[in-house]
Amino acid sequence: MINQTEESTQCLIAHLKFISIFDILNWKWLRHIEFPEEVKCLFYQRENYYSKFFPCALVSNNDIYFGIQNIPDKVPEDFEDKISID
Repeated sequence: MINQTEESTQCLIAHLKFISIFDILNWKWLRHIEFPEEVKCLFYQRENYYSKFFPCALVSNNDIYFGIQNIPDKVPEDFEDKISID
């Protein structure tokens, strides 16, 4: 998945329980985010028709994490921007 910010053009790569963020223009890894479950899918979401798209992740226990570009290196247990699909 490609994500553009004001500072860089990023490639988000999901592998097992991690999402790695790579800066394409500067050719360097920015960080690696560890999730509590395996990452199954990356996708874009927006709050409403006029807002920007932001990257999200669906993990194997059916939790969806919104705005993954703002998550620290390890997802905290009390992370607020997530929902569970039953």
